Amino acid sequence: MKKILFATTALVATAGVAAAEVSFGGYGRFGLRYDESADKETFLESRFRMNIDGSATTDGGVRFSSRVRVQADDNGDYTSDNAAFNAPRFSAEFEGLRIDVGNAGGALDNIPSYYGFEPGLSNFVGQYTGVNYGFTGYSSQSGCQTTGSKNLVTGNSLTDTGAVDLVAYTDNVVNLAAAKVDAEDEDGPGGAAINDDEQMAIDAATQAVADAAEEVVLDTIDPCKNPTNNQTIYARYAFDSFAIAASYTENASERWDVHFAYAADNWGVSLGYGENNQDQNMLVLVAKADVGAFGMTAMIGNEDLNRPDNGADDDGAFYGFTVDYDLGAATNIGFSYGDGSGDDDTQSYGIGFIHDLGGGVSIRGGIGQKDNGDSVTLGDLGVRFDF
Repeated sequence: MKKILFATTALVATAGVAAAEVSFGGYGRFGLRYDESADKETFLESRFRMNIDGSATTDGGVRFSSRVRVQADDNGDYTSDNAAFNAPRFSAEFEGLRIDVGNAGGALDNIPSYYGFEPGLSNFVGQYTGVNYGFTGYSSQSGCQTTGSKNLVTGNSLTDTGAVDLVAYTDNVVNLAAAKVDAEDEDGPGGAAINDDEQMAIDAATQAVADAAEEVVLDTIDPCKNPTNNQTIYARYAFDSFAIAASYTENASERWDVHFAYAADNWGVSLGYGENNQDQNMLVLVAKADVGAFGMTAMIGNEDLNRPDNGADDDGAFYGFTVDYDLGAATNIGFSYGDGSGDDDTQSYGIGFIHDLGGGVSIRGGIGQKDNGDSVTLGDLGVRFDF
């Protein structure tokens, strides 16, 4: 990660003096991806991600930091998004305690080795594909909800609200014209003066037009009126070889998550639990081990999603594992498998490789399948460079 210290906001530390700094780092990737279920089965895969981190440390050793992320992805159809900022995360750390607030991952998202080895340039499968419980993760997205509707004058995309307001604007223009015509038709052009009731109708229609027009303008200027990022409080305390974490997320389905973790030199185990206010819950056990050139992870758990009798059959047990192997000093290959006991759970498996070219550059690729009633072949190949 490259670090840039700004003289106006950051101090170069000398012995015993606290310092503030801003750093930039991330990665870019691009290549080809194959998705058997897509309209265009082979397309360009790309992502740009840059993290912007600011931090300051008190004289007493408490470190405060924040992060925002700029990210742009392809859309799987030879188009790509514009780069956009996500919502910020704020952190405070002292010795073994860390607290995150804002756009933060929850305790289940932060279980060590939960994601294991993810094959491919785009990490298209993983050991977790049998999980359907919606726990809180760190969001890289901007939080904007946009539609294909566009302002007829500027061509800018409108939000869902903006699309509705544009219709309301048009309807009220018609209503205003009708009110004026009705008033004139009663006595004819140049006839008797418009009475109070007629004037009130015209005034109301005029104000409705103005209000709708203002909303359209606001949506055109700010297409991010409908943020989707959740606010989370996450705390983790590590001591010796143990760690305990808990989180709370405030949204339409409030979520509580916890995890307990133990890590030795070459193995570790974690237990996590989460629930929300819709009577849904998830319990998961994750283990990892490193043996020589091999790395292994495994997970098993159960989720109760409180589905109706005629709903999706996707709760119950889930399980998965990954194995990777260092094939020499520069190449790593790995395999991933995930599934669940429900008929509607997603089964996945895949194999992939990473070949290090040095300087933070690597060639990555993989091939695999996902099956959720229909089997779909996936694959990709490309380059990733970290900066």
